[in-house]
Amino acid sequence: MRTRSFLCILIALGFGSVIFLAPMSGNAALYTADLTFETSDQSMWGSGGATTLDFNHFYGATWDESGGVGGVAEDVTTPAVTIPPICTIFGCTPEIVLVEPVNLGDYGARVDASTNGEVGFQVDLHFDSGSVDVGYPVGIDLNFPDPNTVLPGETFSISSSFTPSTAAAMTTNFPEASLSLDLIFDVYADAHARVCLVDCFVDTDLFPTIDVDETINLIDLDSNTGQLELETFGGLVPITVQVPDINTTGTVSGNNIHSSGEDLLLDVDVDLDLILTSALGLPPLGADLSFGAATIEYEILDILAGYELNVTQEFGFEPTLMGQLDLSTGDSYEFTVGDPVDIVFPASLTDLEITPTFWLENTFENETGLRIDPNFTLEVLSLLLGLDLPDVVNLLGLDDISESLGPAYILNLTTEGPAIALLSKSWELQGFEEIVGSTFLVSALVQEEPGPEAVPEPGTLLLLGAGLLGLATFGRRRVKKETA
Repeated sequence: MRTRSFLCILIALGFGSVIFLAPMSGNAALYTADLTFETSDQSMWGSGGATTLDFNHFYGATWDESGGVGGVAEDVTTPAVTIPPICTIFGCTPEIVLVEPVNLGDYGARVDASTNGEVGFQVDLHFDSGSVDVGYPVGIDLNFPDPNTVLPGETFSISSSFTPSTAAAMTTNFPEASLSLDLIFDVYADAHARVCLVDCFVDTDLFPTIDVDETINLIDLDSNTGQLELETFGGLVPITVQVPDINTTGTVSGNNIHSSGEDLLLDVDVDLDLILTSALGLPPLGADLSFGAATIEYEILDILAGYELNVTQEFGFEPTLMGQLDLSTGDSYEFTVGDPVDIVFPASLTDLEITPTFWLENTFENETGLRIDPNFTLEVLSLLLGLDLPDVVNLLGLDDISESLGPAYILNLTTEGPAIALLSKSWELQGFEEIVGSTFLVSALVQEEPGPEAVPEPGTLLLLGAGLLGLATFGRRRVKKETA
């Protein structure tokens, strides 16, 4: 019993001491930063930059010259004949004009000419092997201890988190090429002559002014708009071929961005009604007729069956935000944002400066394939009337006439068919730069050593009083027990 009571007193004293000595700890201090990681013109087919080419050049001659020969003296005048003033002690006489000056006219000859312009070929070439652009703005939070809550030599923790902005975006541009070749003919020239004898009896242009500014397009190729239409087997199987133009824009899902798109590569149709009428020796059920400026196109029955060959693309961008904390002691701690970092506060310091650096690691995935979509089209009774009006009528504000009727019935069925994988590959997009954040400070609690004349704190006095009271109570119980 004695032993138990004595232990209770010791525990009470020790617990009180712990309450008094333990510092208040917490992670209430907050470091925030808004950062944007960006990269552009990255290849959509593998690591590294996309191959791009923008070439613009003029091949030809450019000039701007002017000049003249000869000269014309205008307003040739004879000198005046005068008697100058004569001055004596009595004064000066006025100047006397004996012969007034006479204007004899203009004399001479001059030719002036000027010319400027350019003649040659303008070449514009653009090529893009397929590129990816990513903008990834994030908000970052670091939670660290409040000032004066960590003891020197103690381990404290910094927690981290990040949230991508709704403005995060990813765009892709499918390979494309274009070529334009123009003939430039821009010429200006004039020449003027003057011949004067008393009067200018020749003052005219030597030839009519030449002023020509023409640009003639010789080649215009664009993979995004070019389309090749073929009529094979006597028109029984029309085929349309084009270069796909797939440009995607991503949407944010969690921390990741995904995008997808597709476009037509090949469209093959089999004209079933034409095959049937040809086999039976019947006239076609549709025709295109021309009567001068008028055209008529009609279809009684049009049945097409075939397939579309589409190029499909799906992209995924999965980022991992990394960080590094550089301490003023020279130590560094690398971490994944979202995970806590444990740091030992240096025993010899009271203030610890921490500078964060952030960078973006990522995985980019490209899945490109082909998909074959069967289709069937049925049209009944359609008519198109056209009239090409003369240019004079068009200038009066009346446009050419084009009117369509029907079809009276149309059925178009397309089924998503089997897919063929062409590429399934993932790698890390390059071009993102490290971002160094601002420095923040973690301050330690410094406990002062009590001096020889130090006055105990009220908490200490209270603790000592409680201990003495416990001892007195224990002693009184012991005396009562012995007396009994």
